[in-house]
Amino acid sequence: MTLYTTNKAVWWCKVFPTFLQEGPLNWFTQFPPNSVGSFKVLSAKFTTQYTTSRPHHILSMSLLNMKQENGESLRAFMDIFNKFCMGIRNLMSETTMHHLVLAIRPGPFTESLINRPVEGSIPI
Repeated sequence: MTLYTTNKAVWWCKVFPTFLQEGPLNWFTQFPPNSVGSFKVLSAKFTTQYTTSRPHHILSMSLLNMKQENGESLRAFMDIFNKFCMGIRNLMSETTMHHLVLAIRPGPFTESLINRPVEGSIPI
């Protein structure tokens, strides 16, 4: 009921928090009372806070930094590796397999990957 107002600025300031979740909502609720005088000020603060949080395009070269750590299970590493790969646009299976073989610790699984061609690849 408190949203029925003819003042658009008041309406936006009351509606804005309903669009926020988790981190941004916590950030918003930390403002002291009466510290934001207009939606323009709030918008500027929000932009300053979150402008660097825009998603960046991940390139396949980023896979070079991935390594299975000592003590890290293969399953745990594969979960991380797969999630990371899902964020890379147009990632070719050959590229994925190449980086995977370099990233995991040597063992029977690594050997099986090396000895088996990637599905859909053309034999040389």
